[in-house]
Amino acid sequence: MTLGDRLVVINGGKIEQTGTPLEIFRKPQTVFVAGFVGSPAMNLMDCQCDGGKVMIGGTAFDAQGVPDGPVTLGIRAHELRRTPATGKTKARSGAQSLSMKVQHVEELGAERLIHGEINGQKLLAMVASSEEVGEVFAVIPEKEALHFFDHRNGNRIDPMH
Repeated sequence: MTLGDRLVVINGGKIEQTGTPLEIFRKPQTVFVAGFVGSPAMNLMDCQCDGGKVMIGGTAFDAQGVPDGPVTLGIRAHELRRTPATGKTKARSGAQSLSMKVQHVEELGAERLIHGEINGQKLLAMVASSEEVGEVFAVIPEKEALHFFDHRNGNRIDPMH
């Protein structure tokens, strides 16, 4: 991402997205781009949208403007904020915290990459914390951190607010 002013992301000979490195990182247009650009890759979780809400592990996220049906929800690891109270703290997104069991911890220096799982789906959180393997870890994504993709074709869905 530091080699040029403009990037072209190609998948199987097809251009997926062009733009500045930050445009592509902040607003990936496909699931492929979301999983390819950035380190670590964006968390991508299969969900169901129903009535403007997406549920993950019993936690509802605002998805107004996202069509009902299967969607892929993307959240970057560094856009998850640690919260001490599972299910009690709410983000501006209206979502309660996500609880995951810590499976592995990668020490990065000032931060840690917490590997966990929610309802059988992997989730990475990059935070400054002291959780250990086996502990329950709670995080909250803010509304602007949520990315929605059509589950069938992988294209970005921009919710209307």
